[in-house]
Formats: sequence, C-alpha cells, structure tokens
Amino acid sequence: MLDTWLNLPVLFSSTTRILLGSILIFQGIYFLLWTLKAQKDIGKGTPMPLMATQKLVIQEPYSFTRNPLAFGLINFYFGVSIAIGSISSLVIILFFSTVILVYIKFIEEKELAQRYGEEYIAYKRITPFLLPRGNKK
Repeated sequence: MLDTWLNLPVLFSSTTRILLGSILIFQGIYFLLWTLKAQKDIGKGTPMPLMATQKLVIQEPYSFTRNPLAFGLINFYFGVSIAIGSISSLVIILFFSTVILVYIKFIEEKELAQRYGEEYIAYKRITPFLLPRGNKK
C-alpha cells in the first residue's frame, strides 16, 4: 500500500473510518442507482454517449444537482478511501475527481447546452453543479 511506503498515518479510528466510510459508500450507491433509473425511465437512455438520453432529465435526482452521477461516484470512492484509512487514496481520488469535474464543466455542459438549448440553460441557472440542495417546489 502506498500509505505504508510513504509512512503516512491511518485516518481516524477504525470505528470512525468504518462508520463515515459506510455512510459515504451507501449514499454514493444510492445516488448512482437513482441517477441510472432516472436516465433510463425519464431520459430514455444511459450515461454512455452511444446510448445517451433522448430527453433532458431535470426531475429528481437532477433537481438536487446537475451531476448526481458524479456526486454518487465521488462519494462512493471517498467512502472507500476513508473506510480503509488511506490518505494517499484520498489524494488520488481528489485529483481524478477534479479532472472529471473540470471535463463536465467545460466540455459536457457545452454539449448539453447545444443538444437541449434554452431548456438546459434555464435548468443550469437554477440547479447547483455538484453539491445537492433541497428541492425547491
């Protein structure tokens, strides 16, 4: 393990690691499954470009965050890193999460604006990029 090689300490006590890690893992899985279901049922597609959604999905979980899939994946991987107590894996995940979020912000969001036009632009104005907020109804 990289942490051992770099002589890094273990994060938190084992009980805290397992509890916090489990919360993030389960929250991540929940958001992932919820997002995939919404894309399939409402958007009539998947996250894969070859089978992209046919309709803009703005209903839950997309009403909480524009990127619930990224939110779920990031939570899942951070949860695993915390559960195993690895500082190096947290740093690696932070790096790759940043790369993915920059791609989403500057590439994917432009493509979505071109594909869905004003509907996406209006949705983007009122919905947070990543961190969910309570649904305004």
